[in-house]
Amino acid sequence: MHFSQFVVDFLAQDNLLGHVSYILAITSMIMRAMRWLRFFAILAGVTAFFYYGFIRDDFVSAFWESIYVAVNVVQLFILWFENRESQFNEDERAFVHDALMDLKPVHAVRMVRIGKVETIGEGQRLLTEGESPERLYYALSGDIRIVQDGIQIGTCHRGDFIGEMSFLSRSPANASAVTASECRFLVFERADLAKLLGRREQIRHALHAGVSRNLLAKLNRMNASSLLRQTAMVGV
Repeated sequence: MHFSQFVVDFLAQDNLLGHVSYILAITSMIMRAMRWLRFFAILAGVTAFFYYGFIRDDFVSAFWESIYVAVNVVQLFILWFENRESQFNEDERAFVHDALMDLKPVHAVRMVRIGKVETIGEGQRLLTEGESPERLYYALSGDIRIVQDGIQIGTCHRGDFIGEMSFLSRSPANASAVTASECRFLVFERADLAKLLGRREQIRHALHAGVSRNLLAKLNRMNASSLLRQTAMVGV
């Protein structure tokens, strides 16, 4: 075939829809988000279906393009279903948003499923100084006192992990934690969480990132509280 004939065929109006289908297919391959990859793949398949079926009269190719479209539609639906936030209740949604903010719902749901919500009354000890905790607590409501050597050194509230560093490192807690009011927690058992984190690297990274953010927030609160106490003492 001469190049001039190639140009003529390439620019033929009948082939325009075929070019569009290939452009859409290439576009799908450069999409980083899976939902957009599926979306453009579906558009490419639909365009190719009409090209082969109604312009080229190639019904075999049109048939396989329809199968290609159907597979991508199903996969797009599965993707939407797994990543929908509506699968979480209010408490779980708050935990995922605040503690696992870098994690997609399809992965976060695996961690949420191994936790259980517990209501614990006032004055109950969650952590004991010098002991390694077997449970990780995430506060959904209420106040928790952090006590070291008999002296309260801080408080924890909704959105805080309790005993996270000792839990993750398996080291003894350097302070005790006691509920200052009736509290609700999302609780994780060590064995269940360790098993999950060992299998799911993305969950482990998201949890560690969430713990780090929360630890920094608690340290800032403690520093601010300490500064206020020092200022009050100077004023006296």
